[in-house]
Amino acid sequence: MKNPSKNASPPQNRAYELRTELAHKIASFVGSAEKLITNIPGLMLSRRTAPTAPASVAFEPSLAVVAQGRKRIDLGRTTFIFDQSRFLLTSLDLPVISQVIEARKEVPYLGFLLKLEMPVVRELLSREEIQAPEAPSDSPAMATGETTAELLDACCRLVDLLDTPPHIPF
Repeated sequence: MKNPSKNASPPQNRAYELRTELAHKIASFVGSAEKLITNIPGLMLSRRTAPTAPASVAFEPSLAVVAQGRKRIDLGRTTFIFDQSRFLLTSLDLPVISQVIEARKEVPYLGFLLKLEMPVVRELLSREEIQAPEAPSDSPAMATGETTAELLDACCRLVDLLDTPPHIPF
């Protein structure tokens, strides 16, 4: 009898495979454009072939996942750097300075940004037995976390919906 664990990819390999898959999907949909506002409500895909200058922008509640490259966000005196291994989660409208800090023509920055509808998020959290750690009252409404294989899989499945527009509303 075969050992099932021999066929399973270690979590790091699975995350690498999914990150590569997400990068290919983003690149194919964005093409040579810098950003694509998709038909999926709140989903934007982006591509940069060189680092960008710092720019003042307003971040809405969102989940930002980097498939390739690295980005820096300055919120007041706090700096958040996120890349293939870290995602950025924002829970409020925030004025920030945003900058792509790692991108090349050969290996462009490829990003996935999903705007979050906070009433929907609150409703989902109230239905589930999810224990979120208590955040200090002085913590910013922005944080980074580890980009897991499970998160990358969900991102890939969401981007896959772009291939079947009639399924998007569901």
